[in-house]
Amino acid sequence: MGVQREGGFSQYFTIPNERIIDGRGLDPKTLALIEPFCIGFHGAKKADIKKGEKVLVIGTGTVGIFAALSAKLFGAKVYVCDISKEKLDYSTRFGFDGIILNDGHGGIEEGKKKYTCNDGFDVVIEAVGNPTTFQDSFNMVAFCGRIILIGIAKENLDFFFTIIQKKEIKVFGSRNALTEDFIQLIDYCKDGKVCLDGIITNIYPYKKAPQAFEYFSKNQGSVLKLLLEF
Repeated sequence: MGVQREGGFSQYFTIPNERIIDGRGLDPKTLALIEPFCIGFHGAKKADIKKGEKVLVIGTGTVGIFAALSAKLFGAKVYVCDISKEKLDYSTRFGFDGIILNDGHGGIEEGKKKYTCNDGFDVVIEAVGNPTTFQDSFNMVAFCGRIILIGIAKENLDFFFTIIQKKEIKVFGSRNALTEDFIQLIDYCKDGKVCLDGIITNIYPYKKAPQAFEYFSKNQGSVLKLLLEF
């Protein structure tokens, strides 16, 4: 919903019965996070992450954090990267193995040197959708590594694609999620394998939705996920 068909911001909507998934009695606030979690989870699954591998997630918005949490579920050592120090500081509550401030002055390369001895990360998940962070992904990934592209780009890039051949990189695109992803994540949450504390930063009554969107637009550095309460 909201992608292949109209979304849920309407008085009434219809959905096929087979698309309704059992929430297993989880709290509604948790269930409201499953769909965005699925986007990061679906991307991380594509990387076939092995236990102990080093994974870099570029972008610490909601989907980036969810992708990083997914990589942790698969047993990886997870590092997150962003241009916002505020967002990186907030991300420390999720127990990731390291943070990298992409300050435009070599900070991202310093992170690569610090955490991988300059070898690069086994997996890089791009969750921004910016030409610069797209290029960063190829610079930060190890030889024979995997790159997952989740971020939605709106600009073109003049890209030296031979780097894919030189480093023997596997590149995957990822969009939305499958029913099986929803079921798996609901099971993980129900079984206590993942904790979503700290994801929700603000809750608004639904009649104040315009104010909620305005607040999010003006405070993206400090807001992770807003919920509307009905």
